Amino acid sequence: MPAATVFSRNHLVARLEGHRDRLSPSLRQVAAYVLRHYREVAFMGVAELARATGVSPAAVVRFSTSLGFAGYPPFQQVLRAIIRAELRQVDRFTASLQGRHPPLPQRVLQQELDNLVALRAHADAEACARATGRLGEAPRVAVVGFRASATLAHYLWYNLRKVRPDVTLHTQPGSVTIDEVTLAARGTLVVLIAFPRYARELVDVASLAHGAGLPTLGITDNELSPVVPFCRDRVFVEVTEISFTDFYAAPIALLNALVAEVARRTRRRAQRRLAQLDDVAAARGYLFPAARRRPEV
Repeated sequence: MPAATVFSRNHLVARLEGHRDRLSPSLRQVAAYVLRHYREVAFMGVAELARATGVSPAAVVRFSTSLGFAGYPPFQQVLRAIIRAELRQVDRFTASLQGRHPPLPQRVLQQELDNLVALRAHADAEACARATGRLGEAPRVAVVGFRASATLAHYLWYNLRKVRPDVTLHTQPGSVTIDEVTLAARGTLVVLIAFPRYARELVDVASLAHGAGLPTLGITDNELSPVVPFCRDRVFVEVTEISFTDFYAAPIALLNALVAEVARRTRRRAQRRLAQLDDVAAARGYLFPAARRRPEV
């Protein structure tokens, strides 16, 4: 289904306009209502939308499938993704202040826990296996992430380089990163980390890497992510949130799982590199000994 390209209101309008001639008069009523009230429709049930538009519930379902969706819930998922992408930071902050019970810190922690539970329940084992295969076997890996997603890119780079060679990090949008991708050696795996709100520059890098014939791996939130069309392989992890901060507990857990599996698959290489790092750290005193007592003052 081409819904992967629907990640903005403009794309939604284009989808509706493109299917207009195929819609019956009653379904056109639904389309017109959706365009005017898509924020409300995102949280309306089938019967509720049917009443609002004067059509049958079956017609609402037919409307969704006529646009290329598997049903009404996937159509609503698109609308909710559009809403999340449209919210400005101040809107997210205001929304996070709604309600006092439970207190805001507890709500934040609960949402992070919910995201982790969703990851455990819905993680695609086959997609993760393909991703770890790419990460472990590619001759070189370039990890790319901008803005808030740069923190995730740095986290993956920091841990992956411990267990395999030739891993580079790119967290600054602009011509230097474009140059690095343009000059990347054949076979370099470009890992694109993209979460809302998606950086336009990252989509440009994804398009460039794809056009250059480089293998690409997208680590993103869902099929509506704008980097998906440019990624040969994708691993999805939902980051449900309404906040000006980013809820990254689940993505970090996923990255940990991927690196751990890469290390397991390349056990001897990983052991050799980790031992080398431990020896250097011990010889140069990089780490504060855990058993050392604080000096008396």
